[in-house]
Amino acid sequence: MSQPKAILFDLDDTLIKFDAVGKQAWTKCLTEFIRKYQIPEPFEMLYKELQKVKQWYWGDPERHRKGRANIKAARREVVSLLLKEIGITSNHLIYELADRYTAYHWECIT
Repeated sequence: MSQPKAILFDLDDTLIKFDAVGKQAWTKCLTEFIRKYQIPEPFEMLYKELQKVKQWYWGDPERHRKGRANIKAARREVVSLLLKEIGITSNHLIYELADRYTAYHWECIT
């Protein structure tokens, strides 16, 4: 019996739970953002709108392909679309929220 030449492991949500901590990370980051910048919209509204934006963004095969190639830029675009809904267009704030989520998300992954 011959030995296999390679073994492939599916890390994405099989061995490493990337999506399992998404809500936890977004909850923390959005809550901090709302408090820091005194955003009048409640967390629940922003989180619900975030889910809609994410579904729209990742639901398109071409955007999905491009987004997977540069996840940092994709997250910034998603956050930009979210914040635009409440009148925030500052790249500084967009990048702060998106990049904080990315950093915290990585901290939470198991």
